[in-house]
Amino acid sequence: MSRSSFDVSEISTERLQLQVLEESHASHLFEGLCDTELYRFTDTGPPESIESLRARYQRLAVRTSPDGRETWLNWAILIRTTQHYAGYVQATIHTDQSAEIAYVIFRNDWGRGYGREAVAAMIRHLEQGYSINLFRARVDRQN
Repeated sequence: MSRSSFDVSEISTERLQLQVLEESHASHLFEGLCDTELYRFTDTGPPESIESLRARYQRLAVRTSPDGRETWLNWAILIRTTQHYAGYVQATIHTDQSAEIAYVIFRNDWGRGYGREAVAAMIRHLEQGYSINLFRARVDRQN
């Protein structure tokens, strides 16, 4: 599949709707992303401002790295029953057709299986739609 043919689309599960991440999601995700506990085992921190988060999402919406070597696919996680956002999932697809995956679930939604459900749906989507068959994730052993 050529780099230009990556077309990210919405993904649905029984409990979740994974919406293609857009600049407008910043207002829905900002408060949850400000929880410093989310960054305890990562090398990043909370967004500095809602404006900086909007700018980040605007850059990600391009879906391609500046050098064209990576495709960025990102989804906001909406819980269907409550209609509130629980975090996001993302995949960075490399030229070798492998993908680095990550997710963030807001603390109020921990322990309900939303991360597992969202990641599983994203992986199925990438396997079926993009022929990705090698996935990597960075994990801190303490987490």
